[in-house]
Amino acid sequence: MIEISEELKNLAQIFKKHSVPLYIVGGYVRESLTKVKNELSEDIDLCSFVTPDKLEKILKGTDFKVEELNKKLGVMEIVGEEKRYEHSTFRREIFSNNSNFPTSIEFIKTLKEDAERRDFKINAIYYDIINNKYIDPFAGVRDIKNNTIKTVKTPRLVLQDDPERILRLIRFANVLGFSIGEEELEIAKANAYKVQGLSKKRVRNEFNKLMLSDKYYPTLKNSKSAHINALKMLDDFNILQYIFPSLAEIKSASEMTDNMKQLFNKIIKHLGMVDVNLRIPIIFIDILNNKKSLGEKDFDEKEFVKNLVEKNLGSENLNYPADVLSKVKNIVLGYSFQKKFLMSKKDIRRFVFYHYNAMTEILALKKLFPINENETEKEKLKRLEFIELISQTYNEMKNENVIFDKEKLDIKGEEIINRFPKIKLELLEEFKLDIAAKLAETTSENNKENLLDAADKVMNSKQDYYCEKW
Repeated sequence: MIEISEELKNLAQIFKKHSVPLYIVGGYVRESLTKVKNELSEDIDLCSFVTPDKLEKILKGTDFKVEELNKKLGVMEIVGEEKRYEHSTFRREIFSNNSNFPTSIEFIKTLKEDAERRDFKINAIYYDIINNKYIDPFAGVRDIKNNTIKTVKTPRLVLQDDPERILRLIRFANVLGFSIGEEELEIAKANAYKVQGLSKKRVRNEFNKLMLSDKYYPTLKNSKSAHINALKMLDDFNILQYIFPSLAEIKSASEMTDNMKQLFNKIIKHLGMVDVNLRIPIIFIDILNNKKSLGEKDFDEKEFVKNLVEKNLGSENLNYPADVLSKVKNIVLGYSFQKKFLMSKKDIRRFVFYHYNAMTEILALKKLFPINENETEKEKLKRLEFIELISQTYNEMKNENVIFDKEKLDIKGEEIINRFPKIKLELLEEFKLDIAAKLAETTSENNKENLLDAADKVMNSKQDYYCEKW
């Protein structure tokens, strides 16, 4: 049986007083039957025939509060002292004659009819909290025992017009290690191209869940390779191009060139070696290293990485927030930076400053993967020694409370403009960042004298860049 908290039992008792059975449905029920624990999310989805307005009346004056999520769809949030629970009113989806999409919804009383609108049988199992029993109208328990995924209604009805369900199908199959029903697989593949019409947010959410599968489900034997197998399945469904185009291009080219074949195999191998936080960066690092190995002239590494990250994670594709894009670029470029450019302690401190928010990831990647894959044992020792030096410097700077945020500098924009009247105003923020970097090269304190001295040094070295022509 499912583990039920005292708070949830109390909530169910309140419903019972009003002659309303309260059910748990969805992932929490599915995971209780697969004996899998979700480490990052213990969301509990509740449902009953109680409408949103009635729900508010039932819980008024109790220890629970009600907040709106989507009242029109009957989705509300019940707030307890320990947890928040999403509550959905049983509903039926209404379709017009010429549409495969629901045009409206109708609140209903019966559990079975509510179950009919759900995607897969393994997700349409309900748990009666008061009576401690499963309600399984479509034999989802049997599918779990048989390690298979089948749709509640015919696959065409469930999958044809909701491509997000196709992404969910891929995720469940690979995370749980379940097979996909024959007809489900056929319909999913035929309609997978419609993923390109989904909102960026919905695709990104599913992609994140795929890439983080072993963090969510560490006890599942399939979870360690679920992200790799899912990427392969996305390619097999011919939709990788809509989710991570650079990988799709490599895979497509791998059928024609040995170089691309080797690159794709290397990416897959490395994806199985790194921690979840390094999976996206290692893809870009491998692509960058391959580009560098071709020895092309006039190759701007920084610009290449910028375009590569934007192409896959930017607004035209997965649309990650700007801070995520910035960090991924920082990790890739920080990993790629060569020792020969860090000749002095000041150089190393400056490197740490510019890559501060990504140092943990950069150091982890540098330890795992040498830039020169054919390095000798002697070269390996030197690499590890150098990584240790960077790590020590990083810790020293943290202990020194070095200013890594330019906004915390004890200097104002007006003071910089007064000192350098010809400075380009559009570069003022970048100039402040360079001042902070110059200050970080030593243990200088964050005061006016030191900051103005750092500003003079930056301007002397980059006057042509920062100032209008005199």
